Amino acid sequence: MTRVQVPSEERGACALYLSPGISISSQDIDAGFRWLESWDVLMPLLSYERLAIDYALDHSGCTWKTEAAVLDMRQMVYDERLMFLRRGSSADDLFAARDEESCKDADCSLPMLRAVWRAKPLLLALPTSWVGAA
Repeated sequence: MTRVQVPSEERGACALYLSPGISISSQDIDAGFRWLESWDVLMPLLSYERLAIDYALDHSGCTWKTEAAVLDMRQMVYDERLMFLRRGSSADDLFAARDEESCKDADCSLPMLRAVWRAKPLLLALPTSWVGAA
């Protein structure tokens, strides 16, 4: 996945990370920052039709690591192209864990799923519709 290192927008200790080519409405941005009063991380789900096991079949190098971490591969994965986070929270642990995870393929979503299971952040899964093309 494309990981953005610089926030697209910041409000106090909260930040929005948005990958190039992804758009989000101003109403959704405001809602996301508001929800960070209760949650540490907000990320949309990547797909409603595919589970971790489906991504593992595409990225076989990650299968055993992911299965060992999450135990049940029948779960959805997250879309890293849009992330809200509150610094100084469990979001810090999530992204530290994500930096330690890897996959042979740059577009693999499984490292973030493993990081979620390791760090156990207070995470709100947003609908897939939050990610729109610019």
